[in-house]
Amino acid sequence: MSAKPKKKAEAKKRKSIPDKESPVETGRSDNFLAARYGEDARNPVMWDLINAKHHLETCRALEPKKPLADAMFDRAEQQGRDSVHWGIRIGFYETTSKAILAGDSGFFREVARLLETRVDGTPERRFDLEVEAAFNILRERLGRSTGKLPTKKQVKELALWNVAFSNVLDRMTGPNPWDEMHHFPGGNERARLKPDAAKQIEKEIERLPEQNWTAIFKRCGLANLPNDKGGQPSHRRRRYCR
Repeated sequence: MSAKPKKKAEAKKRKSIPDKESPVETGRSDNFLAARYGEDARNPVMWDLINAKHHLETCRALEPKKPLADAMFDRAEQQGRDSVHWGIRIGFYETTSKAILAGDSGFFREVARLLETRVDGTPERRFDLEVEAAFNILRERLGRSTGKLPTKKQVKELALWNVAFSNVLDRMTGPNPWDEMHHFPGGNERARLKPDAAKQIEKEIERLPEQNWTAIFKRCGLANLPNDKGGQPSHRRRRYCR
């Protein structure tokens, strides 16, 4: 094959690579991502931003003396421009470039919002978001079955579980951390946490810093949720609260 037809074939192959979808589209992680990010779980700008931040942090750690832009594009090309990783690693910069050319200031306001509330939010803000997401999930579940609002205890347990799950998932080093934590029996059966993953989440819940839940529920506008009878929840039950 001559060089010219080969280049045409490579260009055609690159065009066939689909745009990256957010992980929530796969179906397995819908509940977790919705709990962690709310409506932004389906926001492609957020995923481009998260990928860009992770990519830059890796470049800074591996080559601290090299200009970030050089290190970023060198690493993005390691697996070739035909690889799906190319689109994942430069997606944010491609979108940013288009926004600059279009004079789209709204895009940069959206980036600032995502950085402040989703990507680089403070620990306090993170727990607020988890409580809000947990309330929405439980309200939908209970509304269908009982028509009642969730209790503060139920919301707190789900929020803690989701934070712990997220922390454990982030520490996984394999190529498919979600798969490593779950068992997929097939058929119509739902995926289940592996026993070891459940134990890690339980331990992580114990390590989470104590929160001022009264203040959190007040900030989230949920101070009037009903209280549970019987006092504090047992750690033993937290694993199953999801």
